[in-house]
Amino acid sequence: MTRLTQPRLLALKYPGVLALIAMLSAGCGINTRDENGQVVNLSKEDFATYVEQTFRHHNGVVNELILASSLSDDPELELPPELIRAEKAMVENCQPLNEMVSATIEGRELSVWAKLRLIDKVPECGVWSRRVENMIQQVF
Repeated sequence: MTRLTQPRLLALKYPGVLALIAMLSAGCGINTRDENGQVVNLSKEDFATYVEQTFRHHNGVVNELILASSLSDDPELELPPELIRAEKAMVENCQPLNEMVSATIEGRELSVWAKLRLIDKVPECGVWSRRVENMIQQVF
């Protein structure tokens, strides 16, 4: 009896994953959503640009939140629960993006699965970053 490796078992169990991997490897476009929820097909280069822009925006929002809360005139100011929940959602949805940047800086290669997660998480990171940004402007 031939023993199948985990990737082969996954490919047999989820044939769509194998097709997606083949498509990404072949240089076809990447189907993702923009921050308005519309499906878009991006080249690898355009997707990389989208990832970078989203990452830079997310970092700017994190810095803005840190700066705004540290420069607040009210030392007793407590952040509204909605902002705290939105910040947690932003951190969760932007985590794969931060992981990818860390791997790039450290010279590590992300797994295929981690790269595939970016397709869904980059738009979500952008959405939550904008929500937190809007809330910061309302609170401070």
